Amino acid sequence: MSENYTPPEKQQLENAIVPKNASFYEEMNLLIHLTKNYPNDVEIELNVPASKSKIDQFEAKNNIRLTDELQALYMFADGLSLLSPSYLNILSLDEI
Repeated sequence: MSENYTPPEKQQLENAIVPKNASFYEEMNLLIHLTKNYPNDVEIELNVPASKSKIDQFEAKNNIRLTDELQALYMFADGLSLLSPSYLNILSLDEI
């Protein structure tokens, strides 16, 4: 991470659209549903999606190839945080 790092922008849950063909479709829709309907019990933050070109740049810079599933996840949300009831943090491409 460079010293010019700025945290990723968060996306509004109301605007989040989980790709129907994504392997995480049902689980992510459930998390979003629970967050909207039980905000005191479940909290998730989604970063704005990464573009295909950002993913391509990340892969070239790091000399790796993300799986199709990871690409779909980053194109849905460039990182996310499940803050409660447990804690899960998936870093954005810039944070990796």
